[in-house]
Amino acid sequence: MPRKPYSKPSADTHLLIREERVKAGLTQEQLAEALNTTPVTIGRYETGERGVTVEKLLEIAQALDVPPCRLIRDGDGLSAEERELIGHLRSNPKHRRVVHSTLQGLKDSES
Repeated sequence: MPRKPYSKPSADTHLLIREERVKAGLTQEQLAEALNTTPVTIGRYETGERGVTVEKLLEIAQALDVPPCRLIRDGDGLSAEERELIGHLRSNPKHRRVVHSTLQGLKDSES
């Protein structure tokens, strides 16, 4: 059974490394090994004590098998309302078809 995270991330951290690591079922030690670094460094990335370069963020994303934007809070550039709408459309195929056909109709009328 994986250990619980050592400490809470600081409130101002915009990275979601810990959350994605836990979802992947990896310990800090396992992620550190995949990145050829130490568990202490991983902990510092997760809490925001240590900055992460773009190159390192890409390496972490690859090790966790997620797109890099998943490691950045609000990294998709969407508002909370837009994210909620997309979530709703993904979970409701009937609504998704209605919205899609409406958008297609608008696109066709502009042509």
